[in-house]
Amino acid sequence: MKKPARKYPEDTVDLTLMNRRLNHRLRNFCTGMQMVVQAIETYPQDQAKILEKCPLVQAELDRLMTLTRRLDLLFEVLPPAAEMSVADLMENARFEFAHDFPLCNLDIDAPLTKGPLSGGGMLDIALKELLANAGTAAGVDGSVTLRWDVESGDTICITNTGEQLPDDLAIDPPVPFASNRSRHDGIGLAIVHRVLNTIDARWTIRNNADHTVTASICLEKGAASHE
Repeated sequence: MKKPARKYPEDTVDLTLMNRRLNHRLRNFCTGMQMVVQAIETYPQDQAKILEKCPLVQAELDRLMTLTRRLDLLFEVLPPAAEMSVADLMENARFEFAHDFPLCNLDIDAPLTKGPLSGGGMLDIALKELLANAGTAAGVDGSVTLRWDVESGDTICITNTGEQLPDDLAIDPPVPFASNRSRHDGIGLAIVHRVLNTIDARWTIRNNADHTVTASICLEKGAASHE
């Protein structure tokens, strides 16, 4: 198994795009903080007026903290590739997807009795990013399927309805911070690329003729299990 890469390929990082995405997050948070300060100054004795601004600030703070954690996965030293069972991976996937996309259906078909995966921790990170991407593309009332095929050598396919991939999308490797979605940071596929490389897993993502999108992960035998 490869040792975790210490950094993402530098020649793929566009500093202008990076600045644009980081500025967006920081500007939103600062705007929220400014609204709280103004409320304190304008209504120093009216706690309700002040507290009504707090949820906005908390939401932006949560988004900013999530971004910092994901940036660590992209640019900092990765954690060791911990073992995880397929059942635990699918439980995590279902729970987080339901939390983030409550109006989008997720259908999972996976070998839940399969032995532990030596690279399960990295696969967990990749699945979270790919499912988030699929859920966003599918949208409200859309659908996402996750199929784990053991007969074809442990291949995992995530397919979503809805928005398709742009024609100029780069995936070998993905360009961090490049996104056609105005409120997205554009680092999800780059994180997928990095963490899957550490367990020698191959992946692709493509548009299909039926206007769906499929992301596929092919696990190497050594990363797939200890059976």
